[in-house]
Amino acid sequence: MDAVPEPEEGVAPASPPRVDAGGLLPVAGLLGRLLRTGLAGASLPVLLGVVVAQVAGAAIALALIGDGGYIVNGQPRPSSVSSGLVVGLCAVLVALLAVQVFAASAVSVISAGLLLGRPVSARAALGRVARRAVALAVVGAGLLLLSAGIVVAYAVAWSASGFRLVGLVVALAGVLLLGWLLLVPAVVVLEDAGPRRALVRTWEIVRLRRTRTSWHLGVFAVAVPVLVGWGLGEAARLAGGALSMVLGAAAFAVAGMVAVLMQGAAPAIIALDGWYSASAEGKDQRRPMEPQVTAGMLPPSPAPRRTRPVVAGGLLVAAVALPGLLLQGLLTLNPFGMPSVTDHVVKAVSAQSWLLVTGGDRPLVFAPRLARYSVHACTDQPCTRTRQVGGDRFLQPWMDAAELPDGSVAVAAWLDGKDESLRLVRCDGHSCPTLQNAPPLRSNPPLTSGLARHLWVSVAPSGPGVAVAAVDRNKAAGGSIDLHLLKCERLPCASPVTAGVVTVPSNAEEGLWAHPLAVATGRGGRPVAAFQDLARGDLYFAACTTTSCPATATRLVSGGTGGAPSDEFSSARDGGVSVVVPPDDRPLIAYRDGHTGTARLLRCRTPACPAADPIGLGDAGSRFAPSMALGPDGLPVIATYGPSGHAVTVIACRTADCARRTTSRIAANRGTPGPMDLAVGRNGRPRVLWYGRSPGADGFRLHLTTCRHARCDAG
Repeated sequence: MDAVPEPEEGVAPASPPRVDAGGLLPVAGLLGRLLRTGLAGASLPVLLGVVVAQVAGAAIALALIGDGGYIVNGQPRPSSVSSGLVVGLCAVLVALLAVQVFAASAVSVISAGLLLGRPVSARAALGRVARRAVALAVVGAGLLLLSAGIVVAYAVAWSASGFRLVGLVVALAGVLLLGWLLLVPAVVVLEDAGPRRALVRTWEIVRLRRTRTSWHLGVFAVAVPVLVGWGLGEAARLAGGALSMVLGAAAFAVAGMVAVLMQGAAPAIIALDGWYSASAEGKDQRRPMEPQVTAGMLPPSPAPRRTRPVVAGGLLVAAVALPGLLLQGLLTLNPFGMPSVTDHVVKAVSAQSWLLVTGGDRPLVFAPRLARYSVHACTDQPCTRTRQVGGDRFLQPWMDAAELPDGSVAVAAWLDGKDESLRLVRCDGHSCPTLQNAPPLRSNPPLTSGLARHLWVSVAPSGPGVAVAAVDRNKAAGGSIDLHLLKCERLPCASPVTAGVVTVPSNAEEGLWAHPLAVATGRGGRPVAAFQDLARGDLYFAACTTTSCPATATRLVSGGTGGAPSDEFSSARDGGVSVVVPPDDRPLIAYRDGHTGTARLLRCRTPACPAADPIGLGDAGSRFAPSMALGPDGLPVIATYGPSGHAVTVIACRTADCARRTTSRIAANRGTPGPMDLAVGRNGRPRVLWYGRSPGADGFRLHLTTCRHARCDAG
């Protein structure tokens, strides 16, 4: 293996040296010598141009995503994939690949000049590339189609055989058979040839050594850049969050520069290689590049100025850091108006549903299951880690919890067994007492047959105390239930005040995932409650004064005359309501339409709510019930699932009637939509607890997604 010559400055050797690289190690040795003798410095303008193209491509990609995407954990994501977005991103990718081909071709010219002792400046090399731009574009398009064909063959072989190894063998065979075509761009610029002439000339150069050429190009022009990019990307991913994105952009820049150097220098070495095996010596089919001829075809160039190592190193470091810093700055300024959220998987036990309570500074997650529940406290704001702080057994499967003004949490549930009674306790982020030790709010003898008497419960803060709504079956009136509205001035609550008992004509179908009962307090502490008949789809409302309640609840929504809701949307587990009372004292009710699956909103016309105006919140589709809370501005914030029940969506009303509102997709769900709950923290930022499968995940997980701004918008 001959050494790369180092001619005296301004003096060209009389005869270019012969380049021999018979094996993998000699090629690697020549690559190392090229790098040591100034290839990176001579190619610096080319490398900087690649980095600039990467930054421009990333900015264009962000602009294409625009307001149709969101920022999660500091990284941009599209919330939906449209044909226009796919076409635009493909165009950006093709443009970046074209830049890669042009840059690697320029490095091939610079590398050949160093190997043959006739140094070529980056400016002259780029001039040759510009002269043959059309030919390189044609060759690049062919190589892109070839790569796509190998990927398709890999996928087909894997799918047909069921074994990934078979697909890898097919792909490797394709690379060994056709990898020599990666030499064509170097031949275009080294011999100043068109695409047809370059293809014929490449065929002549690799004759009698085609497999070896494919193997060498596959290793140095494909495998090395891919492994460098993968390794740096994995290292950046471990950092997590916004730092992961900055390091990932730096890794992408480094991988791009390594790819340009390898894909330019390796083809130049292999194209100039004059070594043949012993069996090929003396055969007339040999047509290698002649060093003298090739040196004469290099573009004329004044002796390139040597870049000082310190300057070159500083520019390379700046080029590596620039993409990440610019991208982070672009996402911080967020000129595209993308919602910004954090999203983390919550480690809690499996359950029939989950409840989210802000619990002061750190959220609490309640996981009710059959006959029990557990409480998990987040150890940090994003809820990346949790610890169990309480739980209980021997309960009816429906419970509720609400944050109190002092940051503690009120928890209510019906006990099961002989003592079927309603209990209420106070929990915090450190402990949660058992319900069995709390005084009963209501007690009834258990039914000996049929459905359980005690069905649902809901709680809400009422000044320093708690308002409680509880449903049990009306044994005297068949086909009806009793809605009890209670108030506790303080906890523990040994003597609750009964605001009233409201009869609701409902069969009260049970659903383990359902929460068809909701309570809130209006002006003066008056309790209001909403109840949804899961069997018929009727929605009832009771607005009490501070001292009395109506005898019968008002039916605001009728399930219609068609009987039960349609089969597609009638699952009782998906039903539910949320109720809030804004500062104007006109209650708002969010619910799921049992006939269409649509998330809907009702706004009462008066505080007593004899009638309400319906407001649509989205299209039809199978999804769980929406969840609603009041934002810091006193206007409702609603969490629901978007079209086809996939995207987790937050609707922030900008007016009391929600005629003006901001709709933001904050998470993508690729599985069947699961239960969700919404809570607004003391900092005014909505938090959404939802169960589903995020893109790329291998299973369903419980997620806590927190908006960075009060309306879940760009801020």
